[in-house]
Amino acid sequence: MIDYKKYFPYDQIRPEQETVLKEIASHWNDKKYFILQLDVGTGKSGIAKSVANWSKDAFIITETKQLQEQYVHDFGKDKEFVSIKGKANYECNKNVRLNCENGPCTLKHTGHLPPCMATCKYYALRKRALASHTVLTSYAYIFRAFDCAGFWKPRQLMAFDECHLLEDQLVNFASFEINPEELDRTYGLFDLCEDRKEYMAKFTEEGWEANKERFTKFLNLIQCKRDELHTMMEEEMEGEDAENLDEDTLESLGKTHKLFYKIDKLYKKMDVFVSQRKDNWIIAPNATDGSLSFTPLFVDSLFHQFCNTWAEKFLFMSATILDIDGFIKDLGINKDDCLVIKMESTFDPAKSPIYYMPCGSMNYQNIEETLPKACAAIGKILDKKQNEKGIIHTGNYRIAEAIWNDFEHIDKDDHDRLLVKDKDNNEITNQNLLRVHERSKDTVLLSPSMTTGVDLKDDLSRFQIVVKMPFSSLADPRIKRKSELSSDWYACQMLKTLVQACGRSTRSADDHSATFVLDSSFNYWINKYKKWLPNQFLARLKGVTLT
Repeated sequence: MIDYKKYFPYDQIRPEQETVLKEIASHWNDKKYFILQLDVGTGKSGIAKSVANWSKDAFIITETKQLQEQYVHDFGKDKEFVSIKGKANYECNKNVRLNCENGPCTLKHTGHLPPCMATCKYYALRKRALASHTVLTSYAYIFRAFDCAGFWKPRQLMAFDECHLLEDQLVNFASFEINPEELDRTYGLFDLCEDRKEYMAKFTEEGWEANKERFTKFLNLIQCKRDELHTMMEEEMEGEDAENLDEDTLESLGKTHKLFYKIDKLYKKMDVFVSQRKDNWIIAPNATDGSLSFTPLFVDSLFHQFCNTWAEKFLFMSATILDIDGFIKDLGINKDDCLVIKMESTFDPAKSPIYYMPCGSMNYQNIEETLPKACAAIGKILDKKQNEKGIIHTGNYRIAEAIWNDFEHIDKDDHDRLLVKDKDNNEITNQNLLRVHERSKDTVLLSPSMTTGVDLKDDLSRFQIVVKMPFSSLADPRIKRKSELSSDWYACQMLKTLVQACGRSTRSADDHSATFVLDSSFNYWINKYKKWLPNQFLARLKGVTLT
């Protein structure tokens, strides 16, 4: 058996980590998929790094930049451990107004590599990563790299952290829409087409058979426009010294690149669709704008095309897989090839109680009546937690806006503490808000999108409020269709988000926080699916009657 202690990255190994690593090591030769449901505090990163260390070579995949940065903080001194992001995250070393996606080394084709290639931050890092033992990157980067970048090669291990998000990541990677009006307005895509009216017509029919001929025509036009924009960028850069580009050229190059990036992304998604089974997709028109959306209903074929051939072994880790059998089925993997390990948190549940404070139902029929009551409860909690930081999980932007605009139940001083992201302003990111929050004295994050991958340890959050049970919107055709096929799947998606949200603020055995749940349906869903929920989570509940 593998000497797992030899590969552990820290000086001391916790008992729960040793139990998990011993089990993996004993089945390393007879299992391909290792599915680990490990509660907060188990030390998932140490386990992932250990398994990576004893593998021939490895990928470790994370969902957020914050998680990626945490891995770098823990293991960045290991020279064989390299973290990499997409090209656009790195400045061009010839001109800080450019990035490595639209810099001269990408756009100049003079028969030989440009001089800046040798010192390019991204290409130097990629070279290190290709030669390294362990590569750390994101879901978005690795899917795209496997799709179109021939320089990456399969490795022995692929470890997915926060694997409960793998299905959503695959769906987001592959989904796209064709919007004739937007394509014409943005790119003039049909200017030279004789049958312009036919192209501009709104999509009205569902399914592949009704749309495949028109899809092929759009694909060809989009490919031509993509190539045209890339040629324009090459010509704008041709003969120019990147260090001395004037403002007009920089502005023009930036605009062209923005257009190219968007249409290139669409083209590559369409190309992925071409390689997939068409009966596995929801192909539906939008009555409002006449666009046609393409969304994979199941992700098993995507997983096998973009993940399963890229490693010999797979490590799936999360605190909230919950429905293990459903997870295995969704990925289309053989249950006999899987080793499942569950490990409960050793944290004292008394240090992170979850208080059930029902204000009413937050479903569609009752939300208008319940929201003022919920805002009143939030106002009282904020008043009691005046000198503490916290987070309010709203479930959606509509509720976040309602809380933000409520000055009747939330007084001005408490309102001034709230940090909220404008859903229409892409300039403000969750990372921006978190940086402000870290530097502040008593701010409270107000967000529908910080339920996972956010580490609000110690004084960063002493309380959190769950306003609504975080069900996915049934306005999404895929969510609606999958909920019709399996009510358990729909409930599981909600419960995964709920448990993740309730785990943002107590991050170690010495940490503490309080959680307040305001949606009155909480009691019902906890009892209906308590078989999936970790015992430690159930032990935190206050005011819930378990039947």
